[in-house]
Amino acid sequence: MLSKQINGDNLSYTLLKMPHVCVSIFLYFCLITSIRMKTIALNNVVWREGGHFVAQCLNVDVSSFGATKEEALTNLQEALELYFEDNDHPEVNYIHDAELIDSTLNYA
Repeated sequence: MLSKQINGDNLSYTLLKMPHVCVSIFLYFCLITSIRMKTIALNNVVWREGGHFVAQCLNVDVSSFGATKEEALTNLQEALELYFEDNDHPEVNYIHDAELIDSTLNYA
């Protein structure tokens, strides 16, 4: 017998009476165990802008914000996870020796 707890309701399946459930669960297990997690190193920057902190990834066009630096970075992490999950072939710019340079601009 197979049991699964969903929202407090106990759903029980008898595999002998419901072989399609067994096959579905087996295929789901195979899918979950076959997913290979990828790791990528990204360069992020965070700064204060008005009353919030902005966090931006320099490698892909993804940014987020939060009330604190930590919240902005946590929100950026979530946004990046969604970005990479939704893109089969994301375009990643690799950044080397990033440096913050101050400049002055005169404009009309």
